[in-house]
Formats: sequence, structure tokens, C-alpha cells
Amino acid sequence: MSREESGRPGWVGTLLGVGQNVVLPIAAYLVLVGLGWAPVWALAGSAAVSVVVLGVEWRRTRRVDALGGLVLLRFVLSLALAWLTGDARVLLVKDSAITAVIALVGLASLRWERPAVARIRADLSGDREAFDAELARRGDLRALHRRLTVVWAVGLLAEAATSTTVALLAPITVAVVVTNLTGPAVIVGLVALTELRARRHRAPAEA
Repeated sequence: MSREESGRPGWVGTLLGVGQNVVLPIAAYLVLVGLGWAPVWALAGSAAVSVVVLGVEWRRTRRVDALGGLVLLRFVLSLALAWLTGDARVLLVKDSAITAVIALVGLASLRWERPAVARIRADLSGDREAFDAELARRGDLRALHRRLTVVWAVGLLAEAATSTTVALLAPITVAVVVTNLTGPAVIVGLVALTELRARRHRAPAEA
């Protein structure tokens, strides 16, 4: 479903997607632990809840975005690591490792014609061709997206380091709650910053 069909900006859908992957996994983990599940399998089960939500969304829209792909990757890795290690902390660190890899890919994308943040904003713009045309025409806009890509990479690396520390040192339930909150909080902040900078940058050009 495009932005026009849904009646809301693409970034709103992203924020809603992040939100549904905060409350549900934490609640599912706490419920499963309360039912007597081992923490490692409760974590795997909480990842499965997000996959169910993703399946419902796919049935409605017939598409899976980048966030949905990460949900699937997280679930598959959770099952594999739960089976191989039986250690809940390993599953928590796994999420931080994925975040760090994404940040490094973002830094690598600075060498591409379109850095990572430009690719993400093109997908969310509702008119990818118009976005790409403006990006190709305006050097200042390309420079802005390169700076924003660096900001995203630094923010994600900082979040990965923080979540890894919490996952290894905090009591397991505290670690689950905190690490499920910090990642989405950082992403929401980065999305908000990106949209704010883009709008401020657009205003002088339109004037």
C-alpha cells in the first residue's frame, strides 16, 4: 500500500512498525516466562509474535518492507541461536550485532551514488522517481543525506554498544526490557531528526 493509498506519510508507518515491535515482544516475553518457559525460549517466542504481526500486515498489503525483513531475520537467528546455545544473553547480543552490521553498511554506503539514508527516504517518499530526480539535481541534498547517514551510523553503533553492555551485565529480565526499548527509541529519534533536517533543508530551496 502506497502512502497515497494509506492516507499517511510513509514515515508514520515506520514509526508504527517500530512501536508494535516494542510492546508486543516485551509483553510476550514476560507472559512466557510467567508460564514457566526458559528465558532463551521465551525470547525466541517473543520474536515469533512479531513475525505473526508481520504476517497479518503482509496479508493486508502483500509487501514486506526493510523493517519486516529485519523482523524475519531476527526470528530465524533467534531460533537457531536458542537451539545451538541455550543462552538468552546470546540472543540479546545477536540483536546488537545486527544493529552494528547495519551501521557499518551505512558507512560503506557513503561511497555509493545514493547513501543509505537517501535510499530509505526514497522508499518512504511516496514518489520515488521524483525523489531520485531531485537528489540527482541537487548537490546540497546529496550532501545532506551523506551527513545524515553518518549520524545514523554513529547512533546505531552507540546503541549496539549500550545494548550489548546491558545484555551481558544486567539481570536477564531487565536486559530484555531495556534492550527492547533502547533500539526502537534510537530509531525513532533518528527518524525524527532526519525528517526535521530534511524539512528545514527543503524550506529554503522552495522559498
